[in-house]
Amino acid sequence: QPRHRFHLDDLQTEPGPLIRKEHRVKNNDSAADLKIHLISKLLDSCSLLICRSAKLMTMNPNGAGNLTAFVVTFTVALAIYLQTVAPSIVGGDSGELVAEGCMLGTAHPPSYPLFIILVNIVTRLGSMYGPSDASPAFFVNVLCSALGSIAAGLLSSCVYLLSSKKCNFFDSLNIIAAVSAGLLFAFSPLTWQYSITAEVFALHNFFVALIVHTAVRYDAAPTKRLLYLGSFVCGLALANQHTAILLETPIVLWVVYKSNLVHHKELLLKTTLFFLAGLVPYGTVPIFASLYPHQGSWGDVTSFRGFIHHLLRRDYGTFQLYSGD
Repeated sequence: QPRHRFHLDDLQTEPGPLIRKEHRVKNNDSAADLKIHLISKLLDSCSLLICRSAKLMTMNPNGAGNLTAFVVTFTVALAIYLQTVAPSIVGGDSGELVAEGCMLGTAHPPSYPLFIILVNIVTRLGSMYGPSDASPAFFVNVLCSALGSIAAGLLSSCVYLLSSKKCNFFDSLNIIAAVSAGLLFAFSPLTWQYSITAEVFALHNFFVALIVHTAVRYDAAPTKRLLYLGSFVCGLALANQHTAILLETPIVLWVVYKSNLVHHKELLLKTTLFFLAGLVPYGTVPIFASLYPHQGSWGDVTSFRGFIHHLLRRDYGTFQLYSGD
């Protein structure tokens, strides 16, 4: 079905009355003040965590080193992201994603339901507790900055766990290597770009990093808790971006082989249920489309046929990564 476009001035932060005019962006002063406040609080909290990590280092070097690598990478990445975060919509799919998230609408295929729900939550909280003249998009941009920073921190943690496993004689070097890897990832051009704007890729990076981090921990010490966590995260990752399947497929095959899940029917069933639970956000797509119909939503997802059509991205081509030639 043809899409209906509308101006961002029509954007609302939740289903119901449109946000008042004075709540929209008039200048960037309050947004800048909020960034300064967030950075100050962030540095205070992280300095305390680093001090505690230093105390733990004498008792549990591996655990403290892992925490230190994560905290340092996360802190540096988020501090710089918040200094460069976009104040509003910058282009790409940002406008559509923020607009549909604010109104719980249907974004372009496959609809990115988990991101849409997060956008709705963040913009509601921002309208209640944030600066009155800040754009709803600004709050989503800050969310993406946080997700991108966590992804970089998790990557650092993975590098530390793997390097300390091979060489535990020079723990400080392992930390330096881990932080360097995380920051190189955080400030690579595309990662940086999508961590300061309202796009689904920061959330995707977060899930990819979390899946890898869980796999590294599972390899070191297999537990049912990590198995269930990994399955659930794999489902959530697919509820945000279909390309997560490219990472999940080999990891799932490795876990099945390592754990011999084929011969543990009950464990396999529980693991599958956790994976399916992660896909639940897709169930909200037809529900929200029925409850909050509006111009701008993509297609008809209220029927089963329309929902499957949208889920499989048939408007683009199911196995085509983007809509261009």
